[in-house]
Amino acid sequence: MNKQDRFDTFTERARKVLSLAQEEAQRLMHTTIGTEHILLGLIREGQGVAARILTNMGIDLQSLRLATIQGIEQGTQPVLGEIGLSSDAKVAVRAAMDEARRMNHHFVGTEHLLLGLIRTTECRAHQILQSVGINLTDLRIRTIQVISQSGGTRAGRTIASIAATAIQSEQRTDFDKFTERARRSLSLAQEEAQRFKHNYIGTEHLLLGLVREREGMAAQVLTSLGVELDAVRDAVEFIIGRGDRVIVGEIGLTPRSKKVIELAVDEARRLQHHYIGTEHLLLGLVREGEGIAAGVLGSLGVNLKRVRSEILDILSEDKNTPTEETHASTAVLSPQWKSRNNFDDYHFTEQVERVLSYAQQEAFDLQHHYVATEHLLLGLLREEGDGAAQILKSLGADLTRTRAGIETFVGRGDRTTPGEVPLTPLARAQIHLAADEADRLEQNPISTEHLLLGLVREGEGIASSILGSLGVSLDMVRSKTLLFLAERNQ
Repeated sequence: MNKQDRFDTFTERARKVLSLAQEEAQRLMHTTIGTEHILLGLIREGQGVAARILTNMGIDLQSLRLATIQGIEQGTQPVLGEIGLSSDAKVAVRAAMDEARRMNHHFVGTEHLLLGLIRTTECRAHQILQSVGINLTDLRIRTIQVISQSGGTRAGRTIASIAATAIQSEQRTDFDKFTERARRSLSLAQEEAQRFKHNYIGTEHLLLGLVREREGMAAQVLTSLGVELDAVRDAVEFIIGRGDRVIVGEIGLTPRSKKVIELAVDEARRLQHHYIGTEHLLLGLVREGEGIAAGVLGSLGVNLKRVRSEILDILSEDKNTPTEETHASTAVLSPQWKSRNNFDDYHFTEQVERVLSYAQQEAFDLQHHYVATEHLLLGLLREEGDGAAQILKSLGADLTRTRAGIETFVGRGDRTTPGEVPLTPLARAQIHLAADEADRLEQNPISTEHLLLGLVREGEGIASSILGSLGVSLDMVRSKTLLFLAERNQ
């Protein structure tokens, strides 16, 4: 991956931070850009989300800059020209990109860079932030809260407006089934249109978005047929040319592009898939067959029937292709489930059994191949009549906001997994801790309230971060749950 591709999802402010970081490294006569320089870049940029979060937490940016510089040893020889990232800075940047991916963001902003520095615990910036008395757990939670309160992602709103408007009103709920990669490919399509200074998103831009989303099945099929990003861009420029002015903000789909998305939805339905991935978008593009994209593929020697055949061959070989029967079966746990997870000695209430089944269903619906603490949290909220759900709702955690938070933090998967999916180690730990809570309180069987206490005690899973982003204190959850149990057992 070349440098330009690596940072092409970074916002203008995030790129400015990295540019300022290089200036800081050169000014201090350092031969690489370290995390401490990225921190200085975040402070100097001063207008991004990260800077605002630090300021809102009562942190004086100039004092932090001074403390950072004082903690850095200056070099002895001037450094000229472009310099690269240190190993720690590379780890922090990768962590920032991973934070954006987990939140289903199609860009990397200053806020993600800040989260990357917090996550890279051995780096110099992390140590500097700690040394000036900043609680990094609080900083992380506050950053996530700000991101969540901003209404999701900037690109996410673009995606919603692109795809949702393309789908006929009676099919509008199908947009929820678009995988993270499919959504990202649509966002990349808009970027490509803007790159060419086009004021519309045509089938050619959809094709470019699919090729750029390298991890999707569509890109893999196209690559196997010899289609490369630069060749597609050259062909688009040759056929259409570039616009004459920069296009800012959201732009609309052409009628042919809308048709491609409608056909993608139809292809998924015909294949009895409960998701819409990049492969379905490519099938829709090929089936439409009359747009510029079809002409571009033809100019590159790619036969549209061959593209369709390749995709269907891969899908037919995929043993994980879901059906209506597997969808229905995911809500029921097998009799061997307890044994496989070493829960043989545990006795669950009927409500907890339902919560565990709901968690499986939530994982399936999000196309996750695991059940984690966030799915257990959704399961607890779905068991509306029981104590845990009542406690969570009284503290401001409702099902809709929690689901939205999980899609922001984790995103959707790219495949549904038929049948039962396994618990993650943290989810398993939550259930073991729930059993311990019930044992300590001399209460049996294990209830939803004990499961909630286990979630709070585990404290490291996505569920804890989600609750934090919703402004729900784990200590408050624990105290209210213990009070609820004490009153119920009087």
